[in-house]
Amino acid sequence: MHRHPLYHPVTARCECCQIEHQFEFTSPHDQVICRGCVRHTGSSPGRLELRLQDHAGLYWSELEICREDRESDAREAEARMQKLREELQAEITRRDRTIGERDVAIADLRHAIQASELNPPVEEWLADEMIRTAYAKRDSAYRARDFVLATIWRVAQIHDDDPGRDDHCICGSKADRCPELEAIADEIPSMREWEQNQIERLLDGLENGLPREHPEVRKHGWIGRPRGGRELA
Repeated sequence: MHRHPLYHPVTARCECCQIEHQFEFTSPHDQVICRGCVRHTGSSPGRLELRLQDHAGLYWSELEICREDRESDAREAEARMQKLREELQAEITRRDRTIGERDVAIADLRHAIQASELNPPVEEWLADEMIRTAYAKRDSAYRARDFVLATIWRVAQIHDDDPGRDDHCICGSKADRCPELEAIADEIPSMREWEQNQIERLLDGLENGLPREHPEVRKHGWIGRPRGGRELA
């Protein structure tokens, strides 16, 4: 008795030769025996010898099919690899050519700069590049500053002077025994000044570095600074 589905083709392993074949069963009591093995079912000496002969031929045939499939797969893989190598070489050649052309253009530009032969459009372009670079460096410094001060602000929500107990941190520890408060104590005045400035920017509808969980952000909504964007003045 088997548990394969009935009345439609299924792939199953023959209980005799142990090779997978297509079957279509009409009863749970059908034998899971392929057509090649039906002729040698039984336990008589003649059937046993015939089974060995049939299986030997079957296994040899399967082995040859596997070998042919492997060789075909190897040929296809080699063809794909050769195509990829050719495409890669073509791309390398194209990029080498582009790099060479740009090297020539850079050399010509360097020579023109040294000889003061730049025309007005090129000089304007160089000036714009310098301005963009300066803006990028400035914005990067702003983002780094805002990130650090926002981090200090978050720490200060847990570790700061307790206005109700001058000698304590709001975490409950003595102020002079709270390592976190000691670590940020010198930066808290700068952080408070930065916080007030960022709140003013928020209220003016400008980009700011306040954390999203800041009370004023929760109250008025968040206007952040996009990555790589300039600070709005």
